[in-house]
Amino acid sequence: MASKPDSLTVGAWVAKDIPHKVSLVRFMLPEDHYQTLLSWAPQSKKPGMPQYSNVVLAGLSEILAFFVPEVSFMDSQAKNSAGQPRLAIYLLEAPSDLQDIRLRAVSALNFWLANLYPDKPAEMRTAVANSANDDAQWQSLSVSTLMKTGDGVCAVPEDPLVFSALAALAAQKLSGTEVRFTSGETKTWIAQTPQSGTYEGIELVAFPPKFEPNANALFSEVVTLKTATFPERVEQGIHILAHASIRNWGPIRGYDVSSSPSRSLDLFMPQSGAQPSDYKRYGHSRIRYKALVENWDGVRYRGEEKDIQAKWGSKRDRSVFEIVRQLTGTAPLSNADFMAPVQDYDGAWVLPRLAPGSGDRYLAGGSGVGWSDRSDISGSLDTPLAEIGFVRAGDMRRIIGQLPIKTDFASGGEAAGRRRQLLHAMSGLGISSALTFLVLSTRDRTPTLIEEELVKLLGVPDRKKGDQLMWADGLVISLIATPGGLFSQSLPEADIPREDLEGMTDAQATKIRARQQDDRNEATEADMASYLRARLGEIEGVGCAIIEMPASLRGENLDPYQLGRRVLAQHKLLPKVVLSEDDGTNDKYRASVADCLRMLGVVPFGADAVPYVPAAIGVIQRNQTRDGSSRITAQSVPVAVRIREGQLEGALPNSSQSPEWKPYAYLVLDILMGAYERYTRRSNAENRMLFANYINDALDHLNRTDIAVEVFLDGATLRSLVPALQNGQLRFDTLTVGSRTYTPSDLPSLRLIRVNANADELPSYSHDNNSQWTGGLFNWDGATRTVYGAKKKPMTLKNDGKQLLQSRHDPDTVNPRSDRKHRKASALDELSAIFVQPNDDVSQLQLLAHRLRSQHTHYKDDTRLPFPLHELHALSKSINF
Repeated sequence: MASKPDSLTVGAWVAKDIPHKVSLVRFMLPEDHYQTLLSWAPQSKKPGMPQYSNVVLAGLSEILAFFVPEVSFMDSQAKNSAGQPRLAIYLLEAPSDLQDIRLRAVSALNFWLANLYPDKPAEMRTAVANSANDDAQWQSLSVSTLMKTGDGVCAVPEDPLVFSALAALAAQKLSGTEVRFTSGETKTWIAQTPQSGTYEGIELVAFPPKFEPNANALFSEVVTLKTATFPERVEQGIHILAHASIRNWGPIRGYDVSSSPSRSLDLFMPQSGAQPSDYKRYGHSRIRYKALVENWDGVRYRGEEKDIQAKWGSKRDRSVFEIVRQLTGTAPLSNADFMAPVQDYDGAWVLPRLAPGSGDRYLAGGSGVGWSDRSDISGSLDTPLAEIGFVRAGDMRRIIGQLPIKTDFASGGEAAGRRRQLLHAMSGLGISSALTFLVLSTRDRTPTLIEEELVKLLGVPDRKKGDQLMWADGLVISLIATPGGLFSQSLPEADIPREDLEGMTDAQATKIRARQQDDRNEATEADMASYLRARLGEIEGVGCAIIEMPASLRGENLDPYQLGRRVLAQHKLLPKVVLSEDDGTNDKYRASVADCLRMLGVVPFGADAVPYVPAAIGVIQRNQTRDGSSRITAQSVPVAVRIREGQLEGALPNSSQSPEWKPYAYLVLDILMGAYERYTRRSNAENRMLFANYINDALDHLNRTDIAVEVFLDGATLRSLVPALQNGQLRFDTLTVGSRTYTPSDLPSLRLIRVNANADELPSYSHDNNSQWTGGLFNWDGATRTVYGAKKKPMTLKNDGKQLLQSRHDPDTVNPRSDRKHRKASALDELSAIFVQPNDDVSQLQLLAHRLRSQHTHYKDDTRLPFPLHELHALSKSINF
């Protein structure tokens, strides 16, 4: 077995000799035309809610990318000098054919408006479109690439537009260059026209893709370029990051529900005069869509086959295929079925993407990129990027140190320690006799499986009496088994006689069915409660419930998942759902039992096991979605967790926006029942003040102890609300939250660690020492307060890590079966000690943070986030309303 690598080669490039200025040309939509679009866009259903630009400009970036592939980036969040929202389109430098570009921009706007707003006056649509050919709306800009001087720990540019400008400059330089793999196989990088600003990254696809005839599917490598800065890298300025991944295309066989992510059609088109094989002169754009069932009423009420149609993501009543046919205008594509990959003799490719997130399985190219292919891809970028002044960043070096946890029952399997911690949690929840464990099952063997998993976690009980498992140390669990009943069945469906709907429009009939379905759900909720009372009675404190449901119910309109969990929570039962599938393993039952212990607030180590008591502050949030019969509204709620006297506690804001602490299990119940105040997702001054008040009070509460506390701040969810956590405003040992500024002397008990686990914002890496998996802590030379952690190899990949050593381009190993195998590797996460006390050993804080990845009651492997910050993200899955 190869030794672990001591250094990582990162896919990051630093600015060494870049130009001091980047020239841009900008078109900005006039104010009156933006107001026109604002009045046409679908309005928010909530009075007083602002209209967001992604609604006002929905679909424009996709159309614009096709008509004007020269676009460097589009900024839908731009503002004019008065701070009012606008649309801004940017081009690098001043192209010689700017007049032609302007006319094509007019065509793009006309096409977009005609398809999105066909019922609006034609003369108004034309006026909006023609603004793209108005000299007054075009402006030449010179963007500085210099950094400000200051006391921050990250590079801060003089002009924030430089992030997008440099990403666009790098993409332009790389487009049309080649990647040569070690095997000798060569492909061409084709850049996708950026569509909604560059914050999502600019993609380059290695073309042509590889075809697997058995699946009628294709795949290829993709590089996503981003720009970023990092703590303690001030002198290195802005970095360019390159993330390699696999893109899969193939036939669309399933359908999407409202909560499914949007799919994409990738369009690869040769530019005018280019030969079909001249990939250096190809353009690449994409159009979002969803594969929706058009005849649900017929399927439900008349037994019809599902009619799956691909609908444009920006206007659901339009077929995305119609949009593509109008755009391309090529005869061979006029009757093509784009539910599968299509290529015509003129060189056009129309490829529907596949992804596990859309429910697609057995992808031809699998996912992930092995070490050697990563190295080849990064190496192909070195020379072109050097030509614009970027050079590869230095390697990261491994940090050696003793991980400071004295005991570890979570991964060590110490049943006695787990029972001891469970009893301690039960005492804080007022459970003095027995912990109720309800099993609502669909199969006879399930209660036995649950009991077996309890024994594996907690050890063999010393006695069994009826439905009770008893241990000599005082732990008693009442294991109550009963059929799942309503909890495991489809919700009763609204049944309206067809004659009652005669003469109604589809919209009217849908509303009537929705109202009746709400009534049915309310009655079912009451029946579920009666069912529970008859089999359970009153329980002491808090209990656990495992619901077994058929896997076929998942995501269906009559899925009882949300409703059943809510009813159980109302009866003080922490619910965990298990989908019954005959996959030959008991892993899901083991995970469900362990997750119940997590929700109870069982701390995975004793009070004396850690040198610093861990705590965390973050935000739990959900986008608006529909899950089965329940609609979950968009919401964002600050939350804090801490360990106090060995008990895990959590705090949601009370009516005064101050933390209200309670045992963690009661916090979970509150979220399941919706018993908390929901905040909006907006980032305006009023909302930031609400969050700031909460965070200030939470810091004060956590500081009220003589014990040293290590507080993890979730950078991903807090930084938009606490600007001081953003790289551009980050200062070590000074933290401003709202109107208050702290130094270590103000919070003498606290050490603050900013955690960023967003892989898109951190470097990817490779190495060449033949090691299958890389774990541990690493840092860049000169950094003392910021480290980067890769988690250890999970048990689920115990036998799969060797795939990282295989190239998809090695003729000795490559074949369709090997191509499909995943190359999964740990992403780097950033841990930055932004706030420490004098004489602290910073390395101990960092090592503890890294060690706390593996300290979880419910999960033996490492998680991306350390305990208890991980719990905040687990809480978001409990949102039910």
